[in-house]
Amino acid sequence: MFSRFYDAQNQIIDYVKKINDYRVNIHNMSKFEEEPDVVIMIDEGEAHMHPQWQKELIYNLTKFLPTILNIPKIQLIVTSNSPFIISDLPHYNIVFLKSVNNLSIVDKSLVTSFAANIHDLLATSFFLDTPIGKLAENKINEVLTWLSEGQDKSQEKIDSIEKFIKIIDDPIVQEKLFQLLALKVRPDYWEEYTLELQKKLIDDKLKALRKKTI
Repeated sequence: MFSRFYDAQNQIIDYVKKINDYRVNIHNMSKFEEEPDVVIMIDEGEAHMHPQWQKELIYNLTKFLPTILNIPKIQLIVTSNSPFIISDLPHYNIVFLKSVNNLSIVDKSLVTSFAANIHDLLATSFFLDTPIGKLAENKINEVLTWLSEGQDKSQEKIDSIEKFIKIIDDPIVQEKLFQLLALKVRPDYWEEYTLELQKKLIDDKLKALRKKTI
């Protein structure tokens, strides 16, 4: 990307020369002596970049483009679907667009951007409807459906639900599902059962850690 900008420097110089010739020879105007203003439009320039590179893109563009092009005044117009990009831009320089009935309209409800936490930006409905993978979301919804409506209370079913909850790495989601499972299976002493489930999980983690240290 930056090598193409470097190559564009000569094109800009040639263009300014042509404009000068046009002004002087065609319109008998004075020669243009000032530095040209440049507008650069980049459509999803962060596509296929590692998140760390996305995070640094605006910084690198604003730091290196004036030097590469040898032009002090550059306006950037960037389209992006990445929260890493808007985290480096003031909200008044951002236009959020969303599709409604196949029409693109401006969404004025989103005003948080500059130095905003990436996780908070991702959690907004503009970027993601939920901040987890679709497979994980569907599996959790299946478990929630069983917890609220499921009739199959066989030990095999309970064991499979318990096994799934154990692999969830979000401790808040995991604990809540353990509580719901306990209320479903052992409503008479659900709190004790929840602690038993959590104890089993901790014991399993301790065993795994001890195996690594041996």
